[in-house]
Amino acid sequence: MTEFIDFSVQPPTEEFLAELRRDDMTGYNSTYALATGEHATVESLVGALEAADGLAVIKAIDARSTRGLHISNRHVADLCAAGRGRFVGFAGADPHAGAQAVEELERAVSVDGLRGLNLQLYHHRMRADDERLRPLYEACLRLGVPVNLHVGMSFSGSPMRYGDPLAVDAVACDLPDLRIICAPPGFPWIRELIAVAWRHPNVHIGLSGLRPKYLGKADSGWTELLAYGTNILREKIIFGSAHPLLPIRRSVDEVRALPLPDEVARMWLHDNALRVLGDDRVA
Repeated sequence: MTEFIDFSVQPPTEEFLAELRRDDMTGYNSTYALATGEHATVESLVGALEAADGLAVIKAIDARSTRGLHISNRHVADLCAAGRGRFVGFAGADPHAGAQAVEELERAVSVDGLRGLNLQLYHHRMRADDERLRPLYEACLRLGVPVNLHVGMSFSGSPMRYGDPLAVDAVACDLPDLRIICAPPGFPWIRELIAVAWRHPNVHIGLSGLRPKYLGKADSGWTELLAYGTNILREKIIFGSAHPLLPIRRSVDEVRALPLPDEVARMWLHDNALRVLGDDRVA
């Protein structure tokens, strides 16, 4: 069985690296010492995942209407095909494109074999409960795939209100069967996201971009996530390094160094992600 599933990895291709070089990523690049040298090629990344017996979820982005940003579904599908079973792909769809976005999601899942939908809410300039997203959520339900929602603040220049996880509560109330991963984990609305995940069985919290050791550091702002994630949310926390923002191996090791029972660490690193992906063949 696979040792871990990293729910947030950006492979070192020109398409993904171009996003990291965008002007609106300056804040991220000043906050994180990018681990771009850790895996300079896709082959190096795949080899490291094989050696560690890990899987990586890689996500397309389609924000052409608002940001002119596009990491295509075809590119992600090609990486998955070449990744020797170590990549799981999520599709991107531009909600401003209306029915065309739904058609592209359906094609990406049914033809390209992608396994979920990725929506960068701050890029789309939409809250999670925006009615223009409803057709995409309903398509996810029809297709049997989860949706990843970027919640919390970003450095993109978009207003912070687009990342408010309380908007996810309304979505989960209306569509309780929709599998939702909220990642990154909602800063500065940590308590609000904990409450949303607590009350909705299909809402999960992704650790993407959060250095795991800070979960156990007093006054970091993250300790409540560790406290709840050890008990009532133990089946809701999903590991993600956001590589190259953070190195994969160090991030996995820091999760295992937290004061977590072995069973809970396994849930965070593997089992919860596997359940959300909804197919034992992923493992």
